Amino acid sequence: MRHRLRQDDQAVSPVIGVILMVAITVVLAAVVFVLVSELASEKREAPAAIGFSKDEANDRIDVARAEADLDWSQLEIRSAALVAGLVYDRNAAAGLGDTAVTSVPTALSAKSLDGGDYLEFCATLPASDVEILLLHPASNAVVYRATFTSVAAC
Repeated sequence: MRHRLRQDDQAVSPVIGVILMVAITVVLAAVVFVLVSELASEKREAPAAIGFSKDEANDRIDVARAEADLDWSQLEIRSAALVAGLVYDRNAAAGLGDTAVTSVPTALSAKSLDGGDYLEFCATLPASDVEILLLHPASNAVVYRATFTSVAAC
């Protein structure tokens, strides 16, 4: 007795094909859900609640108000362009000394930040159109931007 094998042109039955397509769709949906939920869960710290004002006559940025428990080290300072010998002094009466301001963000020194504090600027040579940015790196935000039409020589 010879058995003849049936010739069948279909590789997989239609039911198995549908089950495989549904399984692939479910796996892809799960992968997309995980990726989207990870992106949505990235939390950024809110910018510091702080207010500044520019004192053009004295080449200063004054702190108008600051939230409690805020300190200067939570902020960075930079100039928009390189200005030769640009420095700042925080609360000059406190004798904290001059610190260079460059186009690279630099963390401010750690001390409490209160209303009435200020940053005073001067340069090696008088400079004009000097833009200063105060940044809050934890939230990647510019907290304050001031452009001084002129900065006096130190």
